[in-house]
Amino acid sequence: MSQRTKYFNSLRAFKVKKQFKGLMENINLEKHFEEVTGLNFTNFYKEHKPKLIWFLSHYTRSIDDSCDFCDEAFIQALKKIDTYNKEKSQVHTWIYKIAENLVRKNYKDRMRMQTISIDQSIVSDEKVKLSDFLKQYDSQEDLYYEKVNQKKAEIVREVIEKLPEKYRTVLVMRELDGMAYKEISDSLNVNLSTIKSQISKGRQLVIKKVQSRFNLIDENGI
Repeated sequence: MSQRTKYFNSLRAFKVKKQFKGLMENINLEKHFEEVTGLNFTNFYKEHKPKLIWFLSHYTRSIDDSCDFCDEAFIQALKKIDTYNKEKSQVHTWIYKIAENLVRKNYKDRMRMQTISIDQSIVSDEKVKLSDFLKQYDSQEDLYYEKVNQKKAEIVREVIEKLPEKYRTVLVMRELDGMAYKEISDSLNVNLSTIKSQISKGRQLVIKKVQSRFNLIDENGI
């Protein structure tokens, strides 16, 4: 986890704890929660907090982060209890969904913070691979984001396979087979500068084609 991510998470945790303390002291909110749901909020919180933390830990792989998201979900539930529809779901299911959405939103926010410009370096630098392009979007912190990473890798492979042959061939050799530029040049008996140019152009085409699909995944999940 990067220092910037740690800072982002610690700042969120501080805000959550401060909000939660204030809301727990607001008796009117708790009474309204009980009026809408028929449940005592304090008892409900004590019963479901451990379960929700366990559920969230499958996403975050961090008990501390799960605790923060759990409390934030209960904060949202208190604030937005009038949006709860008992005909559609049970209270705990509703709050679990709130918590899950908070985790995903946090991921998207962190990705926006960490995103770097896709400039000429990624399409021309011999030390760079398209897998480096994927990393700025994905996290290995939990199973969900590993699945996101796998999905995006599949998209990249799919796009490469549909490229014109002169770009597809060199990109498969470079990106999938891990061959060096010189090896590709020797193998295809093509001038090294031509190989570099084809890989650079191919990468530009891939990035252009996958960007919108990546954005949809980041916004809506998989």
